[in-house]
Amino acid sequence: MVFINRKEERVSFKKNYEENAQDNVSQVYVIEADHGIGKSEFIKEVSKYFSNYPLEIFQCDENEELSVFKRMVLELDKASAEYGYDDFKTYFRKKVNNTKAIRLLLKITAIFGQTWAMSKGFDIKCASLIEDSIQSEKFILNAQIENLFEYSKYVFTTVDMHVIFHHTKIIDSGSLNLLSKLIAISQRSVFIFESNNTETSSRIEHFLQNSHSVFYKKYILEKLSDIHIQKYIQQLLTDLKIEADYIDSTILKESIEKGDLAEISSILKDFNDRLKTNHSIKIRSTKEILQSLSEKQCAILILVSYSNGKLNINEIRDIINELNPASFNMSDIDLLFGKNLIEKNNNYVSLLPFVYDILNVMETISFLKYAVSSALIKYINTKLTQVYNNRYVDILVDFYLNNNQFSQLKSLLPQISKRLKRFNTQAERIDYFKKFVDNHQKMHISDLDLSIQFAKIAYDLNLYSEALEFINLVRDEDHNIIFMKALILNRCEEFIQSEKYIRSKINRQSPIYFNLSLVHMMNLIQLNKRNEAKNIFDELKSYTQEPLFLYLIRLSNIFYKDYEKRLEIVESITNKFYETQDDEFSGLHAIYLAYLYALTQQPDQAEKALSKARNFFGNNLIYNHMILHNEATIKFHNHEIDEDICILLNNAKITAYDKYDLFAVNNNLLVFYILSNNIACFESQNVAFELEKMLNKTKYKRFVDKIHYNLYHYFVKMYNYEKSEYYKTKLLQENIKFDNDYKYKLMYETSWKLPINLEH
Repeated sequence: MVFINRKEERVSFKKNYEENAQDNVSQVYVIEADHGIGKSEFIKEVSKYFSNYPLEIFQCDENEELSVFKRMVLELDKASAEYGYDDFKTYFRKKVNNTKAIRLLLKITAIFGQTWAMSKGFDIKCASLIEDSIQSEKFILNAQIENLFEYSKYVFTTVDMHVIFHHTKIIDSGSLNLLSKLIAISQRSVFIFESNNTETSSRIEHFLQNSHSVFYKKYILEKLSDIHIQKYIQQLLTDLKIEADYIDSTILKESIEKGDLAEISSILKDFNDRLKTNHSIKIRSTKEILQSLSEKQCAILILVSYSNGKLNINEIRDIINELNPASFNMSDIDLLFGKNLIEKNNNYVSLLPFVYDILNVMETISFLKYAVSSALIKYINTKLTQVYNNRYVDILVDFYLNNNQFSQLKSLLPQISKRLKRFNTQAERIDYFKKFVDNHQKMHISDLDLSIQFAKIAYDLNLYSEALEFINLVRDEDHNIIFMKALILNRCEEFIQSEKYIRSKINRQSPIYFNLSLVHMMNLIQLNKRNEAKNIFDELKSYTQEPLFLYLIRLSNIFYKDYEKRLEIVESITNKFYETQDDEFSGLHAIYLAYLYALTQQPDQAEKALSKARNFFGNNLIYNHMILHNEATIKFHNHEIDEDICILLNNAKITAYDKYDLFAVNNNLLVFYILSNNIACFESQNVAFELEKMLNKTKYKRFVDKIHYNLYHYFVKMYNYEKSEYYKTKLLQENIKFDNDYKYKLMYETSWKLPINLEH
């Protein structure tokens, strides 16, 4: 494609860039337009203005979690030699040159193989691990997200770059979350996102809205005027050496009206190819081009459209050969690519948007669509019985949802749950689950049980507001539903609403009386009504045969101020807990046990408990931030107040998602900055700012006194008398004893979560 016009936008862009380049701010530009309008060429033009190091991120493998972010890290690594900073391996080789550093890194990474390394007692040379004979790209992709982020942070604080994200049709929230943090950290770098739709642009803007040191600007490129499109056509004809007289302009009319330069280019390319062998041929529309294809070529296009770019060439070959044995030929793919009907990306194949639109309404291929869809479903389901694959699950989920095949979707629920648990961040899980939420009304009408199942899946993933969406569709006469609704309201921090709901439903003769009473206790504790909660416990403690009785005992420890007594209670049920509960809840119990060991000054035992939690969780990364955060709190109790605390807490913050978790991480970061006497730095002030902002919105009552205490001492040290007096007043109202000697108050990440078993 060639560049035409856009003078007004170019002048505006140059002015914005040059003005902001004088300041120490990152710049973010979103270039939004429909497909084929000329975004790429515009970006190529304006990139001539930049003095920063260039880095282009082309369409990455969308089947990979955090695909955009990971692709950027790979490109940063490749560019290191050219731009004079360390590559990924070298950076971590320098970082982990002693046993202490290795221990820390192993807590936040999967790079070196945790189980193997721990079996060696950490008595290892990091260099030998890094130089293991594996491909560099695979090495990086296997790294834990915290390490990828840390490396990216190092690069962007070392050099100024301009980064172009090409063809961001849908950019995942996990990547956006991490990129927004990097953009805020990096100074003087420029980031350009090529966007095909308003949704993508809005998502980018949403993640940047709280970044104070970032200049953001969106350019919406409208379709070129007919005059400029005619200039574009003339330029193409000149390049292709085609006489204008050969062209029937009526064929291009629709494409010109849409302003789709890509479709115009495809039509003219097809004409040029055929003109070489026959000078009497006429120009064809895209629909006519598709109708001229063989049945096999058309089947390939249909297959690619149904799989949404998630099949590689080998898989396409296998499915086509199932339809027509031994019929697949790579020349068919090459022909479709040569006609600009498909795109190839890392061996994966996707349709050009204008092809999809026409293919979707072609009635002459109805049977072919049916046959291809059936072959696709059979192939993917067969594959899933042999080996689990995220990509295969995604293909089936999208196909079933797009075609309202909800009974088919129901058979996929275990794989969907597994898929969601393997995401690196909660932002990615929310993104993925949204497709089910968007269809929840239709699914409920089709099958009432689907709403219950998806509510449970969402609950298990800590997607509580999403779980509430589903469970609210279900009539609540059933005992399971009543318990679920009360529990989900509790986890949504709707403690008062949950309490009212329980009071309206609770009945001593009910088979869920114990369960509801347990949730009632949890509500009262969060509302700081411990005496009322204790009364419920005294009533329930005789219900020893209840399946959730162990949770009651664990919960009861909070009624004791003596942490030794708390630990005694929790230890007494630990073995039985591990024997009777699943891995997730056993892991959460181990985290809670580690918390009590830390409070009772037993850091070695706390470390062992956290290690046990890691083993329980395995590939389930939902609670990784909890482990990292609590590692940091153990270091506080061990009087190891060093930079490692900051690293662990900031890495926990990357993937933390629950409001309490974010409170806890920020609170403990503030404690670190106070103890390390680094209170005036930008980072510490930002943490204090975030805490104050969160305090204004929270419904929690039971822990805010700790934050008030730490903020009071922080502002005293900052000589901010207005705010220190404000928090002093808060502490007096809360009857919190304090003096001028700072005795830090930490927060821990544990879980008050209860299991939901639909079988009972």
